[in-house]
Amino acid sequence: MKTALGILKNKKIIGDDIYLFLNEARLLRTRISHRYKEPSRVELLEFVNCNINNFNEVLEIAKNYLR
Repeated sequence: MKTALGILKNKKIIGDDIYLFLNEARLLRTRISHRYKEPSRVELLEFVNCNINNFNEVLEIAKNYLR
């Protein structure tokens, strides 16, 4: 996943902001899968609430590639 994000960034498919957001989401997903590092519900909700625009932007990028 880390390599794929780097490729998307290098090919200018995603910008720096979306790259950082997706990388942070990737790290959070990894923490979810390891019980000993599992983030709290508050932390997850805060991440979603603070990044709702980034989620929407990623969806728009994906939709444009599906057309």
